[in-house]
Amino acid sequence: MKQQIASAFGLRQPPAKVTDITVNSTLRDDAHHFAGLDWTRVTANDWRDYSDAFTGFSPEAFVYFLPSLLVLSLDRSNGPLVAADSLVSTLDTSGDPELWPDWLRERFGLLTTAELEAVRAWSTLYLADAEKGEGSEFARVQNTVAMLALNAEA
Repeated sequence: MKQQIASAFGLRQPPAKVTDITVNSTLRDDAHHFAGLDWTRVTANDWRDYSDAFTGFSPEAFVYFLPSLLVLSLDRSNGPLVAADSLVSTLDTSGDPELWPDWLRERFGLLTTAELEAVRAWSTLYLADAEKGEGSEFARVQNTVAMLALNAEA
């Protein structure tokens, strides 16, 4: 799984700016912590201590640092990562893309088909113990990623 994530996101370049937020806030400050970091060097402690970056990132920073969250959250020895749970909550949407928030479309719309497939595979492992029936959180997450993939570039 880690190799799939690294391969899918491997061509991503560091973002020019990590946040679009200009007012003083933890969202902005947490995002700034990641400035200048290579996603492969981000640690579970970074995500634990600066979890508001998940929401505070600019779209480009979000897609650049997303693979670090995917990889680190699968290692259960890192303990729970709030940002990984936020990712699940973000993808746990209605089946109608018209009702999705702009925040989701602006970030996940930048992902390629391979990157979305890595997110789908990640969610399968991350939610391994979750209920899998129709209408479940797992099913909604999988459905959202599938709908995003319909519009993604290869």
